[in-house]
Amino acid sequence: MIDLGSWFILRTANADTVKALDAFKAAGFNVWTPIELKVRRSPRKRTQYDSKTALLPSYLFAHVNDLEPILSLALRPSRDIPRFTVFHHKDGVPLIADSSLGPLRQEESRVARIFERVKLLGRKAPKLSPGSTVRMPDGPLMGLDGIVEGQEGQYTLVSFNGFAKPLKISSILLIDPVAKAA
Repeated sequence: MIDLGSWFILRTANADTVKALDAFKAAGFNVWTPIELKVRRSPRKRTQYDSKTALLPSYLFAHVNDLEPILSLALRPSRDIPRFTVFHHKDGVPLIADSSLGPLRQEESRVARIFERVKLLGRKAPKLSPGSTVRMPDGPLMGLDGIVEGQEGQYTLVSFNGFAKPLKISSILLIDPVAKAA
């Protein structure tokens, strides 16, 4: 089945993108925009908190089923939802196929994986015993299994088939397949 357009574009101020996303979702609308999570520090404090920012500031995507109610909301602004407009082109509202948003969804998930790694940086790396099997979760060696040769601080020396010497890899990036299966 061909998707002739499941989404349309909403525009808002750059600073209001995440607020608008949360407000539309709270009102029961099916909206989406790629989000990036960041670890931030409170000023003059040592406490950290997670912050959401839009990867595509000022743009939201709303499902076509919500077109009529969102058009009526655009004509009479609400206190609950930040100011927005529905994107128009040549006296119509262009529709976007779900498959066209695929690259944006992939980028959002890639950024989420990076965020998870950054969150792990503050934690202690797992102790991996020599001889245990580990798997690379992503990167150029994604999916490869290797044998732990030893550890040097926060790094692990891992031997992979086809490599002459063990590679030095940050311990928090390794997955222990035996521990995952248990």
